[in-house]
Amino acid sequence: APLAHRHVVFTIPKALRKLFLRERALLDLLPRVAFETLTRCLRAALDRKDGVPGFVVAIQTFGTEANYHPHLHGLVSDGLFLRGGEFVGAPLWDEEFERLLTETFRRLVLAALRKRDRLSDDFHEKLLTWRHGGGFSVYGRHLILNAEPA
Repeated sequence: APLAHRHVVFTIPKALRKLFLRERALLDLLPRVAFETLTRCLRAALDRKDGVPGFVVAIQTFGTEANYHPHLHGLVSDGLFLRGGEFVGAPLWDEEFERLLTETFRRLVLAALRKRDRLSDDFHEKLLTWRHGGGFSVYGRHLILNAEPA
């Protein structure tokens, strides 16, 4: 079967954007956290302890209105690659899976910022109480099918 990929967008809340604007070096944590998010969630969904997704990502720092809006655009394999080269396809990518991705991404970004001493305990806890992802989101329902190799 042809390999499929997804266009996945990772966003952070407005409340954190000024921090990333002031400290642009923090942008490097977003792709790492996005990869960790995808790896953990796909492994959980496939009930596996191994395998990694294919992932190519670009950091975009401006939105459509030329406002500062750091976010990621990624091309993600629709499943996991195993050590021997086998590919295990992902389960259905739906709203429930995106909620899991969003919550995992939120918690990992906040933990990374806490580790770098960039969030106070109070603000960290406040961001965790915000509902519906708290301004974080992961959206990836655009499936891209590759042609069958020749």
